[in-house]
Amino acid sequence: MTVSISGAIDFLQDKYALSPALQGLVITIIIGGVGIGESVASYLGTKLSVTVVSAEGLACMCAFA
Repeated sequence: MTVSISGAIDFLQDKYALSPALQGLVITIIIGGVGIGESVASYLGTKLSVTVVSAEGLACMCAFA
């Protein structure tokens, strides 16, 4: 992740001439967005996987009953 941020911040610095304070703000926003995205993806992935496994289990129970 550090390499991605470093590449992105260099590009943004060249394009928009960001001050050090704005660079810090951009990095904070990037890290916050990744954290929120990870949390949402983890929650949805867990719910989806539990639902799929439960449906498969129910189908197997019905098939072999």
